[in-house]
Amino acid sequence: MSHELYVEGNKVTETDPSGYIQSEKDYVRVQAGYKAVAHNPAMASSTREEAQRTLSELEQAHADAQQTGEEQGPVKPATKNKGGSSSSAAADE
Repeated sequence: MSHELYVEGNKVTETDPSGYIQSEKDYVRVQAGYKAVAHNPAMASSTREEAQRTLSELEQAHADAQQTGEEQGPVKPATKNKGGSSSSAAADE
């Protein structure tokens, strides 16, 4: 199941494919989660690279949202794995 992240001000919203909001989180905490994954040597390099790409897109969307005052996104299509956690799990911290 694919989910998407949107940035509006200091809020990150995750929606499901139908557009229903699944979660809303503080931008700074989401950013910190992706930074932690991107710099964690215990994580697979592909996971770290994906986290870094998402972090860059998230930071750009946040900067754009700050300038325009409008919602920016989708930042990243996040996918649910078989365990039920999303690839945006770093954002849950």
